[in-house]
Formats: sequence, C-alpha cells, structure tokens
Amino acid sequence: MSVPKTRLSTAMSGSASETEQRLRNLFARHKRPALLLVAVVALAIGLCGGLVACRSTAPAAEEPVFALTEPGEEQVPFADLLGLSGTVTHTVTDDGVHHYAYQLRLEDGTEFSLAETWMPLYQVDLDGDGAVDALVENEFFLQVYRYWPDGSLRTQQLQEAAAHLLGLEGDYGRMVELAFQPEDGTVVIHVWPYDDVPEREERVPLSRLLEEANWSEVVLTPEGQPLPQGSSLSYVEGLTLDGQGERDDNLVVRVTGTDELTQGATEIEVTLGNGETLFWSYPHATALPSPRFI
Repeated sequence: MSVPKTRLSTAMSGSASETEQRLRNLFARHKRPALLLVAVVALAIGLCGGLVACRSTAPAAEEPVFALTEPGEEQVPFADLLGLSGTVTHTVTDDGVHHYAYQLRLEDGTEFSLAETWMPLYQVDLDGDGAVDALVENEFFLQVYRYWPDGSLRTQQLQEAAAHLLGLEGDYGRMVELAFQPEDGTVVIHVWPYDDVPEREERVPLSRLLEEANWSEVVLTPEGQPLPQGSSLSYVEGLTLDGQGERDDNLVVRVTGTDELTQGATEIEVTLGNGETLFWSYPHATALPSPRFI
C-alpha cells in the first residue's frame, strides 16, 4: 500500500545517500548568527501532545505585580516562574511603551536572561491540575517556555504551527499574527491577506497549537544550566525525510561557536523511522531553515 502524501511531504527514495544530499543542501553558509535560530525555525508539523510536561503539582504561583504606569523603571522580584526565581525589570518609556526583561538567578548564582518582551509573561496551566506548565510570551508570533520530560526547559514559537493548522502555505511570517487570550487559554489566529489567501480569523486552544508544533530549542539543560554563549540545541520531530512511513523521522541540530559565523560548528543527527541514524557536521555555526521546506 502506498504512503499517502501531503502538501508538506517530500517524496524521496529512502536511501541514506539521498537523505544526506538533501540535508547537506540546508547548510549553505548564512549571514545570520546562530542566535537567530529561534526566529528562523518556527515549525508546523505535529508534536505529540503527551510531551506537555508538568514540573510541579503545587498550586500556581502568584505572577509578578507591576505598579509602574509613568515613565521610569521598577525591579520586581519573582520566586517561582516554572520553579525559577529572579527579577523582572519593567520599563515605561516617555512614549508610554512598556518593556519587561526577565532575568533568572540560577541555584549556583548564574544570571541568565530568559526573555525581553513588550507584555508580561503569562503563566498557563495546560492540563488543568492547578499547576503552571508554561510561560507564554504574547507577541504576534507567540513564544512558549515549558519543561520537557527530560527535565530541560525549552522554547517554541507557534506562528508557523498556526499556519499549518489552518492549511496555509507561503510566507507564514507575513500571513499569520497570533494573540493569546489568558482568560480562556485560547489563541486568536489572524490571517492577513497574502497572494490568493483571504483575510480571516480563528480561535483555537493553546494546547492545539502545541500539538502542531514539533520544533523546540533548549533554554536550560536537564541539569538546569544555559548553553554556552553562541550555542544552541534544537529538536525537530515528526518529519518525513526518507519517503518511508509518515512523519516518523527526527532531527537534532547542535550549533557551537560564537557570534562570528567563521567560528564554531553545526552538527546534525537524523534518526529515521526504521531506526537508522545518520550524522553530518558543518564547520561553521549556521541556522537551520524551516522544516516546512525540508
């Protein structure tokens, strides 16, 4: 029986050599630093909903309370955002724009920047047990921070997941804008007119978007430590690379180096659905294109 094909699938022979050639083509030298990996790679292929992991069964912690309304700056400490402590620097500009910089303080005293946003991070209970499972950065692309079963803290962007959920193709970065609704845990997906795509708007549960997003990037390792400066570790699951089976191939991409692209390295490990593992390396730090185009 032939395997059904979708618009997002690429037919291949299944040979290791052809898979290698296709993946090598991804790693042409880029001008963007590896730290832009998050902005480049927001995926839209399904991730098993069972990957949603709860770090604690304790009641949800109180969110930081911000009092500043006039131009100026305030420091607001927090003791438990996904089990982490630190400080939020809240700034109001002369133009009335709010800015929030979340700085973590790890157990060994390490200071680590989690996020800089124009809105406070929302704490979300994904499974209804009363405990915080994720932090949501409510920008137009919608970024989520949550723990994985291996204990690592990872981030995901959901703009491309929304485009895939609605069956859209094209430049999703220009087509789709997201807005999280904290009162009911849903996301408003606004589709702007683009090419032959008409303007439309849909509302879906945040959990549904997480099921569609199969890319994640490590923020803190299972040991609770950030990656070295200029490094990244990304996981892409549920791909169809070898033409065998359906969405049963996975990637791990490791980038090491500094902000200079002439230094460092990129390593990619592919695990096919038949259990075969392939490995390649590239002698520069580089960014991974969207798996929609793999």
